[in-house]
Amino acid sequence: MPANRLTRKPYMRSDYLHLSLHYADRTARQLAAELGRTPGSLYAFIAGHPELRKQGKI
Repeated sequence: MPANRLTRKPYMRSDYLHLSLHYADRTARQLAAELGRTPGSLYAFIAGHPELRKQGKI
């Protein structure tokens, strides 16, 4: 098993809060790095929480 492989861990309330505050103005890659996750994991989490999706600007 590679040493740099991330292990599965549940998203915590603090992760959810961080995403809700910063997902609108940062890329998924930046946020995944900040949370110690992969972009794919982040996308999967956001797909399960539609309220976190980016909204179009009016």
